[in-house]
Parts: sequence; C-alpha cells; structure tokens
Amino acid sequence: MDGSALAPLSAAWDDCDARHGWVRIVRGPVTAGLTLRAGGLTHRFPRYGSAQDAWTGTLR
Repeated sequence: MDGSALAPLSAAWDDCDARHGWVRIVRGPVTAGLTLRAGGLTHRFPRYGSAQDAWTGTLR
C-alpha cells in the first residue's frame, strides 16, 4: 500500500462519518499499517484482526 490510498480512504471515512457510519480496516500487510502510521491516520483507522472483530469493534 502506498500513500495514494490515503486520500480516498479518508474521503470514505468523512462520508461515512457524516452519515453516522464507520469504516474499519482488517489487518493486512505490514506496509498498510506503516502507511497509515506515516500518514498520521492510525487513530482514525485502527486495524482489526478479522472481519468479525471489525464488525464488533473488538481490537486485540
């Protein structure tokens, strides 16, 4: 994952948040986490261990 994904991902978050929804990221490659950290977005996009964890909001 490179930085080009951050703008559309943030736009999706803004859109969902405006409608009282959410966007959650299921743990992927280490590079995805590094990219989010470099972009200062780990607070907005914590990474979940599985789709079930993302659905329930369970961070492990």
